[in-house]
Amino acid sequence: MDFILKFAIIFLLFSRSLFAENLVLHLSNKDYTKMNLFRLQAISKGYLTGDERQKVRIEIFKDGQIYPAKISYDGIGDEHFKGDNLLERSLNFNILKNNYINIGNYSFKNFRLVNPDFAYYSDVIKELIFLNLNDYFELPYRKLIPLNVSFSDDRSKKTLTFLEEKYDNDFIQRISLNEGLILERNIYNNNYINFLYNCKKNKINCENDILDHLNKPHIEAKKNNMPKQEKYAINLLQLYYQNKINFFDVFEEKEIIKLLYMSLLWNHTHHIQEHNIKFYFSPITKRFTILVSDPFLPIAIKENQTNPSFLFEQYSKTIKLSWVSGFINDQSTKIQIINKIRNYSNEININDLLEEVFNDEIVQNFYKIKKGNFKLIKSRLISNHEKINDLLNN
Repeated sequence: MDFILKFAIIFLLFSRSLFAENLVLHLSNKDYTKMNLFRLQAISKGYLTGDERQKVRIEIFKDGQIYPAKISYDGIGDEHFKGDNLLERSLNFNILKNNYINIGNYSFKNFRLVNPDFAYYSDVIKELIFLNLNDYFELPYRKLIPLNVSFSDDRSKKTLTFLEEKYDNDFIQRISLNEGLILERNIYNNNYINFLYNCKKNKINCENDILDHLNKPHIEAKKNNMPKQEKYAINLLQLYYQNKINFFDVFEEKEIIKLLYMSLLWNHTHHIQEHNIKFYFSPITKRFTILVSDPFLPIAIKENQTNPSFLFEQYSKTIKLSWVSGFINDQSTKIQIINKIRNYSNEININDLLEEVFNDEIVQNFYKIKKGNFKLIKSRLISNHEKINDLLNN
Protein backbone atom coordinates (compact mmCIF):
# COMPACT_ATOMS: atom_id res chain seq x y z
CA MET A 1 0.00 0.00 0.00
CA ASP A 2 2.88 2.37 0.83
CA PHE A 3 4.45 1.63 -2.56
CA ILE A 4 1.20 2.49 -4.36
CA LEU A 5 0.86 5.74 -2.41
CA LYS A 6 4.48 6.77 -3.15
CA PHE A 7 4.02 5.94 -6.84
CA ALA A 8 0.84 8.04 -6.99
CA ILE A 9 2.62 11.04 -5.42
CA ILE A 10 5.59 10.74 -7.80
CA PHE A 11 3.24 10.44 -10.78
CA LEU A 12 1.28 13.50 -9.64
CA LEU A 13 4.42 15.62 -9.34
CA PHE A 14 5.79 14.35 -12.64
CA SER A 15 2.49 15.00 -14.40
CA ARG A 16 2.42 18.60 -13.17
CA SER A 17 5.98 19.21 -14.34
CA LEU A 18 5.02 18.17 -17.87
CA PHE A 19 2.89 21.24 -18.53
CA ALA A 20 4.05 23.86 -16.01
CA GLU A 21 7.23 25.93 -16.31
CA ASN A 22 9.28 26.78 -13.23
CA LEU A 23 9.84 30.19 -11.62
CA VAL A 24 12.03 30.87 -8.61
CA LEU A 25 11.51 34.06 -6.58
CA HIS A 26 13.88 35.90 -4.26
CA LEU A 27 12.37 38.30 -1.72
CA SER A 28 14.36 39.94 1.09
CA ASN A 29 13.36 39.22 4.69
CA LYS A 30 12.46 42.90 5.12
CA ASP A 31 10.07 42.92 2.14
CA TYR A 32 8.66 39.49 3.04
CA THR A 33 7.77 40.93 6.46
CA LYS A 34 6.16 43.95 4.79
CA MET A 35 3.95 41.70 2.64
CA ASN A 36 2.83 39.78 5.72
CA LEU A 37 2.01 43.04 7.54
CA PHE A 38 -0.04 44.23 4.54
CA ARG A 39 -1.93 40.92 4.69
CA LEU A 40 -2.71 41.36 8.40
CA GLN A 41 -4.05 44.86 7.68
CA ALA A 42 -6.27 43.47 4.93
CA ILE A 43 -7.57 40.73 7.23
CA SER A 44 -8.50 43.33 9.85
CA LYS A 45 -10.43 45.34 7.22
CA GLY A 46 -11.90 42.41 5.31
CA TYR A 47 -10.76 43.97 2.00
CA LEU A 48 -7.61 44.85 0.12
CA THR A 49 -7.26 48.64 -0.14
CA GLY A 50 -4.57 50.86 -1.62
CA ASP A 51 -2.75 50.79 1.72
CA GLU A 52 -2.19 47.04 1.37
CA ARG A 53 -1.28 47.20 -2.34
CA GLN A 54 2.05 48.92 -1.78
CA LYS A 55 4.84 47.50 -3.97
CA VAL A 56 8.05 45.81 -2.83
CA ARG A 57 11.04 44.65 -4.89
CA ILE A 58 11.52 41.02 -5.90
CA GLU A 59 13.73 39.06 -8.26
CA ILE A 60 12.50 36.35 -10.63
CA PHE A 61 14.86 33.57 -11.73
CA LYS A 62 13.98 31.75 -14.95
CA ASP A 63 16.10 29.84 -17.47
CA GLY A 64 19.35 31.22 -16.07
CA GLN A 65 18.23 34.86 -16.17
CA ILE A 66 17.31 37.28 -13.39
CA TYR A 67 14.37 39.66 -13.80
CA PRO A 68 14.10 42.53 -11.28
CA ALA A 69 10.45 43.26 -10.58
CA LYS A 70 8.00 44.75 -8.12
CA ILE A 71 5.10 42.89 -6.56
CA SER A 72 1.97 43.90 -4.70
CA TYR A 73 -1.23 42.24 -3.63
CA ASP A 74 -4.05 42.17 -6.18
CA GLY A 75 -7.79 41.68 -5.85
CA ILE A 76 -10.32 42.80 -3.29
CA GLY A 77 -11.85 39.89 -1.37
CA ASP A 78 -10.18 37.62 1.17
CA GLU A 79 -9.73 34.79 -1.35
CA HIS A 80 -6.80 36.89 -2.60
CA PHE A 81 -4.98 37.32 0.71
CA LYS A 82 -6.18 34.82 3.34
CA GLY A 83 -3.60 32.11 2.52
CA ASP A 84 -0.95 31.64 5.21
CA ASN A 85 1.82 31.34 2.61
CA LEU A 86 2.71 34.19 0.22
CA LEU A 87 2.25 31.85 -2.77
CA GLU A 88 -1.31 31.18 -1.61
CA ARG A 89 -2.20 34.84 -2.28
CA SER A 90 -2.82 36.83 -5.48
CA LEU A 91 0.26 38.81 -6.52
CA ASN A 92 0.65 41.51 -9.13
CA PHE A 93 4.04 41.55 -10.92
CA ASN A 94 5.66 44.45 -12.82
CA ILE A 95 8.93 43.61 -14.59
CA LEU A 96 11.37 46.53 -14.29
CA LYS A 97 13.84 48.23 -16.68
CA ASN A 98 11.67 47.86 -19.80
CA ASN A 99 12.28 44.10 -19.68
CA TYR A 100 9.88 41.31 -20.55
CA ILE A 101 9.86 37.74 -19.27
CA ASN A 102 9.09 34.84 -21.64
CA ILE A 103 6.56 32.38 -20.26
CA GLY A 104 4.60 29.84 -22.26
CA ASN A 105 5.81 31.21 -25.63
CA TYR A 106 4.59 34.71 -24.72
CA SER A 107 6.32 37.82 -23.39
CA PHE A 108 4.96 39.60 -20.32
CA LYS A 109 5.83 42.81 -18.52
CA ASN A 110 2.79 42.92 -16.21
CA PHE A 111 0.91 39.88 -14.96
CA ARG A 112 -0.80 38.40 -11.94
CA LEU A 113 0.02 35.14 -10.17
CA VAL A 114 -2.86 33.44 -8.39
CA ASN A 115 -3.14 30.28 -6.36
CA PRO A 116 -5.98 28.16 -7.83
CA ASP A 117 -6.88 26.65 -4.45
CA PHE A 118 -7.79 30.13 -3.21
CA ALA A 119 -8.51 32.50 -6.13
CA TYR A 120 -10.29 29.76 -8.16
CA TYR A 121 -11.72 27.96 -5.13
CA SER A 122 -9.81 24.81 -6.20
CA ASP A 123 -11.60 24.70 -9.56
CA VAL A 124 -8.90 25.04 -12.22
CA ILE A 125 -10.99 23.17 -14.78
CA LYS A 126 -13.68 25.84 -14.78
CA GLU A 127 -11.16 28.58 -15.58
CA LEU A 128 -9.52 26.59 -18.39
CA ILE A 129 -12.83 25.60 -19.97
CA PHE A 130 -14.00 29.20 -19.88
CA LEU A 131 -10.76 30.29 -21.56
CA ASN A 132 -11.24 27.67 -24.29
CA LEU A 133 -14.84 28.75 -24.73
CA ASN A 134 -13.70 32.31 -25.43
CA ASP A 135 -11.14 30.97 -27.90
CA TYR A 136 -13.81 28.87 -29.61
CA PHE A 137 -16.01 31.93 -30.10
CA GLU A 138 -12.94 33.95 -31.19
CA LEU A 139 -13.42 36.45 -28.38
CA PRO A 140 -10.37 38.29 -26.99
CA TYR A 141 -9.43 36.79 -23.63
CA ARG A 142 -6.41 36.85 -21.33
CA LYS A 143 -3.87 34.05 -21.31
CA LEU A 144 -3.86 31.64 -18.37
CA ILE A 145 -0.62 29.73 -17.87
CA PRO A 146 0.21 27.14 -15.16
CA LEU A 147 3.53 27.69 -13.34
CA ASN A 148 5.45 25.92 -10.61
CA VAL A 149 6.74 28.69 -8.32
CA SER A 150 9.07 28.53 -5.33
CA PHE A 151 11.32 30.82 -3.27
CA SER A 152 15.11 30.64 -3.53
CA ASP A 153 15.51 30.26 0.25
CA ASP A 154 13.02 27.38 0.68
CA ARG A 155 10.59 29.79 2.34
CA SER A 156 7.83 27.67 0.82
CA LYS A 157 7.60 24.48 -1.18
CA LYS A 158 7.11 24.50 -4.95
CA THR A 159 3.55 25.67 -5.54
CA LEU A 160 1.29 25.34 -8.56
CA THR A 161 0.07 28.83 -9.51
CA PHE A 162 -1.44 30.45 -12.60
CA LEU A 163 -0.20 33.44 -14.52
CA GLU A 164 -3.11 35.67 -15.54
CA GLU A 165 -2.40 38.07 -18.38
CA LYS A 166 -3.27 41.71 -17.81
CA TYR A 167 -5.67 43.58 -20.09
CA ASP A 168 -3.20 46.26 -21.16
CA ASN A 169 -1.42 47.57 -24.27
CA ASP A 170 0.71 44.40 -24.51
CA PHE A 171 -2.51 42.36 -24.60
CA ILE A 172 -3.83 44.54 -27.45
CA GLN A 173 -0.65 43.92 -29.44
CA ARG A 174 -0.60 40.17 -28.74
CA ILE A 175 -4.04 39.55 -30.15
CA SER A 176 -3.35 41.89 -33.09
CA LEU A 177 -6.09 44.38 -32.33
CA ASN A 178 -5.77 47.85 -33.79
CA GLU A 179 -3.82 50.14 -31.49
CA GLY A 180 -6.55 51.41 -29.23
CA LEU A 181 -7.61 52.07 -25.67
CA ILE A 182 -8.78 50.03 -22.72
CA LEU A 183 -11.36 51.65 -20.47
CA GLU A 184 -12.94 50.44 -17.26
CA ARG A 185 -15.57 51.43 -14.76
CA ASN A 186 -13.42 51.85 -11.66
CA ILE A 187 -16.25 50.98 -9.30
CA TYR A 188 -14.10 49.42 -6.60
CA ASN A 189 -11.64 52.29 -6.30
CA ASN A 190 -9.66 52.94 -3.11
CA ASN A 191 -12.08 55.57 -1.80
CA TYR A 192 -15.01 53.18 -2.16
CA ILE A 193 -13.16 50.27 -0.53
CA ASN A 194 -12.19 52.49 2.42
CA PHE A 195 -15.80 53.67 2.60
CA LEU A 196 -17.02 50.04 2.81
CA TYR A 197 -14.47 49.35 5.53
CA ASN A 198 -15.63 52.34 7.60
CA CYS A 199 -19.28 51.26 7.23
CA LYS A 200 -18.37 47.79 8.45
CA LYS A 201 -16.10 49.06 11.25
CA ASN A 202 -18.66 51.56 12.59
CA LYS A 203 -21.65 49.24 11.93
CA ILE A 204 -23.38 51.83 9.75
CA ASN A 205 -26.08 50.96 7.22
CA CYS A 206 -24.66 52.44 4.00
CA GLU A 207 -26.95 50.71 1.51
CA ASN A 208 -28.27 53.93 -0.09
CA ASP A 209 -24.75 55.36 -0.43
CA ILE A 210 -23.56 52.09 -1.98
CA LEU A 211 -26.35 52.11 -4.57
CA ASP A 212 -25.62 55.76 -5.34
CA HIS A 213 -21.96 54.92 -5.94
CA LEU A 214 -22.73 51.90 -8.14
CA ASN A 215 -25.03 54.00 -10.31
CA LYS A 216 -22.28 56.40 -11.37
CA PRO A 217 -20.10 55.53 -14.39
CA HIS A 218 -16.60 56.14 -12.88
CA ILE A 219 -15.06 55.58 -16.33
CA GLU A 220 -11.26 55.66 -16.58
CA ALA A 221 -8.72 54.84 -19.31
CA LYS A 222 -5.64 52.68 -18.96
CA LYS A 223 -2.31 54.44 -19.54
CA ASN A 224 -1.95 55.36 -23.22
CA ASN A 225 -0.53 57.95 -25.63
CA MET A 226 -3.82 58.83 -27.30
CA PRO A 227 -5.37 61.77 -25.36
CA LYS A 228 -7.82 62.78 -28.14
CA GLN A 229 -9.04 59.22 -28.64
CA GLU A 230 -9.30 58.77 -24.87
CA LYS A 231 -11.52 61.83 -24.50
CA TYR A 232 -13.75 60.66 -27.36
CA ALA A 233 -13.99 57.08 -26.02
CA ILE A 234 -14.82 58.11 -22.45
CA ASN A 235 -17.47 60.54 -23.69
CA LEU A 236 -19.00 57.86 -25.94
CA LEU A 237 -19.29 55.38 -23.08
CA GLN A 238 -20.69 58.00 -20.72
CA LEU A 239 -23.37 58.93 -23.29
CA TYR A 240 -24.30 55.26 -23.53
CA TYR A 241 -24.66 54.93 -19.76
CA GLN A 242 -26.83 58.04 -19.81
CA ASN A 243 -29.11 56.40 -22.42
CA LYS A 244 -28.27 59.12 -24.96
CA ILE A 245 -26.86 56.81 -27.62
CA ASN A 246 -27.95 53.47 -29.09
CA PHE A 247 -26.31 50.16 -28.24
CA PHE A 248 -25.40 49.40 -31.87
CA ASP A 249 -23.60 52.76 -32.17
CA VAL A 250 -21.32 51.90 -29.26
CA PHE A 251 -20.42 48.19 -29.41
CA GLU A 252 -18.91 45.85 -31.99
CA GLU A 253 -22.03 43.92 -32.96
CA LYS A 254 -20.43 40.62 -34.01
CA GLU A 255 -18.31 40.21 -30.87
CA ILE A 256 -21.07 41.30 -28.49
CA ILE A 257 -23.60 38.86 -29.96
CA LYS A 258 -21.09 36.05 -29.50
CA LEU A 259 -20.43 37.15 -25.92
CA LEU A 260 -24.13 37.34 -25.09
CA TYR A 261 -24.76 33.89 -26.56
CA MET A 262 -21.79 32.46 -24.63
CA SER A 263 -23.14 34.05 -21.44
CA LEU A 264 -26.55 32.46 -22.03
CA LEU A 265 -24.81 29.12 -22.58
CA TRP A 266 -22.86 29.59 -19.33
CA ASN A 267 -26.05 30.95 -17.69
CA HIS A 268 -24.16 33.24 -15.35
CA THR A 269 -23.38 36.96 -15.43
CA HIS A 270 -20.44 37.26 -13.03
CA HIS A 271 -17.88 37.43 -15.84
CA ILE A 272 -19.77 40.28 -17.57
CA GLN A 273 -20.52 42.31 -14.43
CA GLU A 274 -19.16 45.84 -14.27
CA HIS A 275 -16.25 45.12 -11.93
CA ASN A 276 -15.05 42.17 -14.04
CA ILE A 277 -14.97 43.76 -17.50
CA LYS A 278 -12.82 46.14 -19.50
CA PHE A 279 -13.84 48.03 -22.65
CA TYR A 280 -11.48 47.85 -25.63
CA PHE A 281 -12.03 50.86 -27.92
CA SER A 282 -11.01 50.59 -31.57
CA PRO A 283 -9.98 53.94 -33.09
CA ILE A 284 -10.83 52.47 -36.52
CA THR A 285 -14.45 51.42 -35.94
CA LYS A 286 -15.05 53.84 -33.02
CA ARG A 287 -16.73 51.01 -31.12
CA PHE A 288 -16.11 48.90 -28.04
CA THR A 289 -15.42 45.21 -27.49
CA ILE A 290 -15.94 43.86 -23.97
CA LEU A 291 -13.12 41.97 -22.27
CA VAL A 292 -14.39 39.66 -19.53
CA SER A 293 -12.87 37.86 -16.54
CA ASP A 294 -13.56 35.87 -13.35
CA PRO A 295 -16.25 33.33 -14.34
CA PHE A 296 -18.33 31.52 -11.77
CA LEU A 297 -19.55 27.96 -12.35
CA PRO A 298 -22.21 27.73 -15.06
CA ILE A 299 -25.77 27.24 -13.83
CA ALA A 300 -28.31 24.89 -15.38
CA ILE A 301 -31.21 26.71 -17.05
CA LYS A 302 -34.41 25.91 -15.17
CA GLU A 303 -37.38 24.30 -16.86
CA ASN A 304 -39.70 27.16 -15.89
CA GLN A 305 -37.56 29.81 -17.60
CA THR A 306 -39.44 30.89 -20.72
CA ASN A 307 -37.85 34.24 -21.57
CA PRO A 308 -34.65 34.10 -23.68
CA SER A 309 -33.38 37.36 -22.15
CA PHE A 310 -34.09 36.29 -18.55
CA LEU A 311 -30.40 36.18 -17.58
CA PHE A 312 -29.67 39.77 -18.64
CA GLU A 313 -32.93 41.13 -17.24
CA GLN A 314 -32.14 39.57 -13.87
CA TYR A 315 -28.71 41.21 -13.85
CA SER A 316 -29.96 44.65 -14.93
CA LYS A 317 -32.43 44.61 -12.03
CA THR A 318 -29.55 44.03 -9.60
CA ILE A 319 -27.20 46.67 -11.05
CA LYS A 320 -29.35 49.49 -12.43
CA LEU A 321 -26.50 51.22 -14.24
CA SER A 322 -24.78 48.54 -16.34
CA TRP A 323 -23.77 48.03 -19.96
CA VAL A 324 -26.44 45.30 -20.09
CA SER A 325 -29.26 47.58 -18.92
CA GLY A 326 -28.51 49.84 -21.89
CA PHE A 327 -30.13 47.33 -24.26
CA ILE A 328 -32.42 45.38 -21.93
CA ASN A 329 -34.41 48.51 -21.03
CA ASP A 330 -34.93 49.42 -24.68
CA GLN A 331 -37.56 47.05 -26.08
CA SER A 332 -36.72 47.61 -29.74
CA THR A 333 -32.97 47.05 -29.19
CA LYS A 334 -33.63 44.01 -27.00
CA ILE A 335 -35.75 42.36 -29.72
CA GLN A 336 -33.07 43.00 -32.34
CA ILE A 337 -30.38 41.49 -30.10
CA ILE A 338 -32.44 38.41 -29.26
CA ASN A 339 -33.05 37.85 -32.98
CA LYS A 340 -29.33 38.15 -33.70
CA ILE A 341 -28.50 35.74 -30.85
CA ARG A 342 -31.06 33.31 -32.30
CA ASN A 343 -29.44 33.43 -35.72
CA TYR A 344 -26.02 32.88 -34.23
CA SER A 345 -27.21 30.06 -31.98
CA ASN A 346 -28.57 28.16 -34.98
CA GLU A 347 -25.06 28.12 -36.47
CA ILE A 348 -23.47 26.47 -33.40
CA ASN A 349 -22.52 22.80 -33.66
CA ILE A 350 -22.45 21.70 -30.04
CA ASN A 351 -20.36 18.60 -30.82
CA ASP A 352 -17.62 20.71 -32.42
CA LEU A 353 -17.74 23.07 -29.47
CA LEU A 354 -17.40 20.25 -26.93
CA GLU A 355 -14.54 18.66 -28.86
CA GLU A 356 -12.51 21.85 -29.02
CA VAL A 357 -13.26 23.12 -25.51
CA PHE A 358 -12.98 19.93 -23.46
CA ASN A 359 -10.33 17.91 -25.31
CA ASP A 360 -7.63 20.55 -24.97
CA GLU A 361 -4.36 19.04 -23.69
CA ILE A 362 -4.05 21.27 -20.61
CA VAL A 363 -7.69 20.70 -19.64
CA GLN A 364 -7.20 16.95 -19.97
CA ASN A 365 -3.98 17.03 -17.91
CA PHE A 366 -5.70 18.86 -15.08
CA TYR A 367 -8.71 16.58 -15.39
CA LYS A 368 -6.39 13.63 -14.71
CA ILE A 369 -4.79 15.10 -11.60
CA LYS A 370 -7.46 17.43 -10.29
CA LYS A 371 -10.87 16.82 -11.79
CA GLY A 372 -12.71 19.84 -10.49
CA ASN A 373 -16.13 20.20 -12.10
CA PHE A 374 -15.28 18.83 -15.56
CA LYS A 375 -18.31 16.54 -15.94
CA LEU A 376 -20.69 18.99 -14.26
CA ILE A 377 -19.72 21.85 -16.58
CA LYS A 378 -19.92 19.67 -19.66
CA SER A 379 -23.38 18.37 -18.81
CA ARG A 380 -24.66 21.87 -18.05
CA LEU A 381 -23.38 23.30 -21.33
CA ILE A 382 -25.02 20.47 -23.28
CA SER A 383 -28.30 20.93 -21.43
CA ASN A 384 -28.18 24.74 -21.66
CA HIS A 385 -27.49 24.63 -25.39
CA GLU A 386 -30.66 22.62 -25.99
CA LYS A 387 -32.77 24.83 -23.72
CA ILE A 388 -31.43 28.07 -25.26
CA ASN A 389 -32.37 26.88 -28.73
CA ASP A 390 -35.86 25.97 -27.50
CA LEU A 391 -36.26 29.39 -25.84
CA LEU A 392 -35.00 31.30 -28.86
CA ASN A 393 -36.94 29.38 -31.50
CA ASN A 394 -40.29 29.01 -29.79
